[in-house]
This record gives sequence, structure tokens and C-alpha cells, in this order.
Amino acid sequence: MKLSPLTKKLIFFAIQHSKTIEISYIDQNGQQTERKVDPYQLYYKNTSWYLYSYSLDKGDFRTFKLSRITSISLLEKEFDQKSFKSTDNTNPNLNFSLSKIEVIVHKKSRDKLIEGVETGELLEVDKNHYQTTLVLPDHEFGYQYLANFGTTLKIIGPDFYLKNYVE
Repeated sequence: MKLSPLTKKLIFFAIQHSKTIEISYIDQNGQQTERKVDPYQLYYKNTSWYLYSYSLDKGDFRTFKLSRITSISLLEKEFDQKSFKSTDNTNPNLNFSLSKIEVIVHKKSRDKLIEGVETGELLEVDKNHYQTTLVLPDHEFGYQYLANFGTTLKIIGPDFYLKNYVE
């Protein structure tokens, strides 16, 4: 299922503003459920995006694969951040901002890039490379996403993002 580019933006907004969201989710058995969750983090792992959140229905933290979310609504309810145990996939540092990144991507990774995140217009640099913009968190998970491209993607700006990525 193709993920709407607005889904990640809405989730990022909800995380940054501590807003509860309601999602329609299809589990691994094909059952669709409605869930009210307090979103904590988005992270990228093994070619997929995931949402780590506190499920109000289950009373515990849950992870949702974004490609299984069929609809999402932002609710007016604000939530207080709960402490949670960091795992390999999560990090308790929730203070991050979204940054517009300029990149050059090799043609063999172009499809992977545009299927993973919303991009700006793809401008052909030469017969093998494209330049575009994308919006990612200035945070470990944004850096991890870019690192998955290896040498087929080069960050060209802004300088602060490149500096944070290298550190």
C-alpha cells in the first residue's frame, strides 16, 4: 500500500505538538482496527517506516508499520509525554526539528528515494544523477534513513544538517 506523503507530515506534527491521533490500521493478519494513539517517534528500519506510540486502547507502547495505516486523523487532545524504555529502534531524545535537505541521488536509487519520502522536483544533473529536496527529521532517524543509501546519495545542504549527519 502506497503511503500518502501527508501521513508522515501529520505524524511529525502530532509528535512535535504532543497531539493524539486516531489511525485505521491493518494488522499482519489483515484485521482492520481503529486506534487512538499518542505518537512518540517515527523511525526507518529495513526499508519501512514505523510509528512508535502509546496506544490508549491497549494501555501500552506499540509499534505500527506506516504502510499498514489506511487513514489518520489529528485529534484536539494533547498528551503528556510518558517515559519509555529505549530499544534498538527508539531513542528517548524526542527534541528534533524537520529540515529541508538538498541531495543528489544516483539513478539506481531514485525509485527507492521517492518511494520512501516525499521529494521535491527531480532535476537531472547528468545522465546518472538527480538533484532534489526532501524533508527529514534533524535527528538520528533522519540520518539513518539517508545512510541506507550508502554512496548512491550525497547531501549537499544545508551545512548544519550535513554537520549533524557526519557527527
